Amino acid sequence: MKQESFSDMEYRCRKKKTKREEFLEIMLRMYLLQCWFSLSDEGAEDAIYDSYAMRKFMGINFFEQD
Repeated sequence: MKQESFSDMEYRCRKKKTKREEFLEIMLRMYLLQCWFSLSDEGAEDAIYDSYAMRKFMGINFFEQD
């Protein structure tokens, strides 16, 4: 059994994601949509605005964003 380091324990116990982590997760999802549907950057943006399913997958809610 592998022993956890202090940084592993700290990371596991924290409750809030950093802005960088949130950004990277969104960008990964954007990249996946682009690959799966052969979309350009502008095409992915338009698809997210047009499709509820893609917005839901991205985790974007336009009514709650700052």
